[in-house]
Amino acid sequence: MRRLAAVNIAVKVLLVAFLGHGVLYPDLPQYQGKGMGWRLLLYPLTALLVPLVWRLRGRRPQPFPHHIDLVVALPFLLDTAGNTFDLFDSITWWDDFMHVLNWIPWVMVAGFIARYWPHLGRWSVFVISWGYGAITHILWEEAEYLAFVADNPN
Repeated sequence: MRRLAAVNIAVKVLLVAFLGHGVLYPDLPQYQGKGMGWRLLLYPLTALLVPLVWRLRGRRPQPFPHHIDLVVALPFLLDTAGNTFDLFDSITWWDDFMHVLNWIPWVMVAGFIARYWPHLGRWSVFVISWGYGAITHILWEEAEYLAFVADNPN
């Protein structure tokens, strides 16, 4: 559990560091037209979502769900790292790869959460996970469109 907690904290630290790079060097080409303002606002809030919900639900006998917290934050770290290292613009297939890779943790989030309800069978957990992954992927695509495609003259 300590190793998982350490990885979870490292993901959060790297996310903040990569977002900080975007703040310090906003004129770099990899940040142009990428909706960095939205990312700077929403990505840290998303990384705080699980700790906030955990705190609001009160103290529980179970330990903090680092596995859920990690897979919630991981897609945002991967996306930010792709921009920081200019992978989206320098590798033609990177964006497609990230669209597949980033939703694996999101499907896992729903599965991990659904497992807290033992009355759900495996089939129900599977359907909930895939449905959640599909819906959040659609919402992500809509947010990307609104953030940096809708007003882009190119």
